[in-house]
Amino acid sequence: VERITFDAVARQKAGLKNGFETEESDIIDRDRDLSEFTKEFHKMLIGASDYAHNRCSKILNLRKDTHARLEIMEFRAVFDRTLTFVTQTESLCKRAFYNLRGTLLQQSEGFLNHFHAAKIAELSSTLEQEEWTKIKVPPEYQEILDSQFIPRPKSSNLVPIWTAESWEDESELNFAKSVIVRITETKPEKENVDEKRLEIEVSNNNNDNDGNRTTTRLESTEISPTKANETNEMNGTKTVHENDQLSEDENDEPKEQSFNVVFSVLFLLKIVAKYIECATRLRSVGTEVLTRLIEVLTLYNTQSCKLVLGAGARKLAGLKTITSKHLSLSSQCLGLVITQVPIIRKAMKSCLPQQHHTLLSGLDRVLNDYETHRAQLFHKIVRIMQEIVSATCEQMLLLDWAIASSDQPAKSSDSTDSTDRARSGSGSAIARPDDCVLSLMKKARSLRRIISMILSTKETQQIFDEIAKVFSSTLCKYLSRLNLSDPFVRQRVSVNVSWVLGKLRTLGSASKAIERELGVFVD
Repeated sequence: VERITFDAVARQKAGLKNGFETEESDIIDRDRDLSEFTKEFHKMLIGASDYAHNRCSKILNLRKDTHARLEIMEFRAVFDRTLTFVTQTESLCKRAFYNLRGTLLQQSEGFLNHFHAAKIAELSSTLEQEEWTKIKVPPEYQEILDSQFIPRPKSSNLVPIWTAESWEDESELNFAKSVIVRITETKPEKENVDEKRLEIEVSNNNNDNDGNRTTTRLESTEISPTKANETNEMNGTKTVHENDQLSEDENDEPKEQSFNVVFSVLFLLKIVAKYIECATRLRSVGTEVLTRLIEVLTLYNTQSCKLVLGAGARKLAGLKTITSKHLSLSSQCLGLVITQVPIIRKAMKSCLPQQHHTLLSGLDRVLNDYETHRAQLFHKIVRIMQEIVSATCEQMLLLDWAIASSDQPAKSSDSTDSTDRARSGSGSAIARPDDCVLSLMKKARSLRRIISMILSTKETQQIFDEIAKVFSSTLCKYLSRLNLSDPFVRQRVSVNVSWVLGKLRTLGSASKAIERELGVFVD
């Protein structure tokens, strides 16, 4: 009985043990099946995602020409939706997909190429039609400079990306209409613009210039005068010049710069803003945007040089001649761009990866080219006056200096007595300069008046300081050929040179060196 009982217990224990082993084996099998199923499902998910990416890539490639012609925000909408799909599938599959990313990059480059070609063509056409006359500045350009070329955040609106004209098949059009994406779009605000106020003031906070603030004003042709300069020959525009004395409390006030501009430079600023918007919203092509932006700035510089300094505008725009007014306006346009290059550099720097910041040196080269071009324009104005002075001096050499001028006959044949009377200032034989000298100084005053209405007081003074040096050197060169030992000739030369010096003093350009050089001809 004991043996039978023991056998029964042993069999019972053996049965329990076999039962536990069977259950544990089932659990292991289920875990193994789940792991294999998960792996297979993950493979299927990757395959489906890869297939979806390939199909999306083909669809985008079929529409690459249409996408290249989209506006920036419309293309950004396509880009964002596609990139969101890529990142979500990559997160789901825990792996990267490069096919659709590569297609997006190609589409971005294609969009940029089309955008760049269109802007280059528009800018070239605008420059060819430029007549180089001052214009009224629309308010929208104040917004561009106010924003420092940083795109404003825009409100979101649900709008379809594609239009019916871009689809041939009606079923595809219906499907496209069902695809609605959010793109940012701003409704134009109501503009309350005083038509009489035609000047635009823009504050540019440039942190790279020791915290100094510069106010840029774009002036128009009909600006109301508010402050006349010392010669009362400029349009009265309130201007703070660099040589003004400022108290310590006024050091934080913004420095004001005034520019008279033509349409082409305003169009250039608008294009620059578009490029920076493109770099901001499509960071993947920020480096390429910088390269093309430098090309645009260089194009304006070279084309404007050919049109004004090279006189190409005479043929293209029908100008009769290139005058000092055209030269001054061109220099003002260049000056405006020069003030904006540091701001453009700052805006583009935020759109580039750290390793590409060295490419910003291209903007430094552009800045140097603009400054060189501007200096050439100023030198050309001086050369215009130099040619006039030389022609007048040649005319003076043809005069018979031993007799009185035809318009002012001598009152006495006694040259010594005439000289004495001339020195005494009463009853002189020669009371006024020759007509050619009068005409010369009249042209100098006219030139001063013209350029002072366009250029700043400082720039005008710098140009006329150079012109005064031209007067001095040219007059000394030609007058030294005369027979100054003759008292009558000496007196006549003295009257003419005294007149020139007096007018140069009035223009504020008679330096001590010039006084010394021409003073040898004055009794």
